[in-house]
Amino acid sequence: CRKGSEDNYLYCPSVTDVERDGLKHFQQHWVKGEPVVVRNVLEATSGLSWEPMLMYRACRQIRHNKRESLIEVNAVDCLDFSEVSFFLYKFVLS
Repeated sequence: CRKGSEDNYLYCPSVTDVERDGLKHFQQHWVKGEPVVVRNVLEATSGLSWEPMLMYRACRQIRHNKRESLIEVNAVDCLDFSEVSFFLYKFVLS
């Protein structure tokens, strides 16, 4: 983040900023559907892994219990704010 920049469209606080300032500023961006990147989140967790294949396996296990085979997810393309759909496995491999 560049402070004082008029073209800074991405709110990207560190996890300590969010903890210190509360969720209000974060929620102001989130509720508008604006992209938010919170930096240094892993420093504040206790062993939680965001490794892509591990996340994929966890999602696959949940879907397997529901008898669904392919996991299709929606995401927002931050370049044009359009919604895109894709299969999670393809995303994890790319």
